[in-house]
Amino acid sequence: MTWNPFRIVRSDLGFEARQRAAQQLKDAYYEGVTDPKVPEFVLEQVKAVVDMKTNSLRAMEGKAAQLIGFSGTVVAVVGLFGRSLPTGILGAIVLSLLLAIGCSIVSMWVREDDLPSPSLYNLNTLPSDDPTRARIAMALAEAYTGYSLDLQHMAAIKGRWLRTGLVVFGLGVVGLAFVAFTPTNPPAATLNVKCYTSCERNKQHGRP
Repeated sequence: MTWNPFRIVRSDLGFEARQRAAQQLKDAYYEGVTDPKVPEFVLEQVKAVVDMKTNSLRAMEGKAAQLIGFSGTVVAVVGLFGRSLPTGILGAIVLSLLLAIGCSIVSMWVREDDLPSPSLYNLNTLPSDDPTRARIAMALAEAYTGYSLDLQHMAAIKGRWLRTGLVVFGLGVVGLAFVAFTPTNPPAATLNVKCYTSCERNKQHGRP
């Protein structure tokens, strides 16, 4: 499923949806599944992977928030002390920092996902036996696997935006540092002034 940041999904947990889920447990795909130990173990492992990917996404969004703070701070510093800079250089630095903020905001986009829910199998018509438990665990493991792939795709897109923001932020900081530590008067001009002063003194004393 292609990740769309504007897609909002609501889980359908109504009675009809639960009946369809219960009917799917009778498909040939689940034929011969009687022992719940392996399906429940697989479900536990898949949920652990989902938790790990979710924590990774949260950490990535935290880095994006920090980048927004750093970029805003540098923009404020440039606004206070960068008025003497050339207009073109100042505009390029501010533009790169604003791009970094924009990329970070996009990477922090939060969407609502169709998270698998065990409530879909909350029906009194389902038998309470090991084959039913095993089939429910298999169905949930498949659903969580699809959700895990969605998270992986989302992390790849967020990561690209965050890396782009870091690159343009670095360019802005490097440009600002280059301008800040570049002397306003070139050394050659200083040498010319000293040479001109020395020549004027020689002329006053009659020396060539």
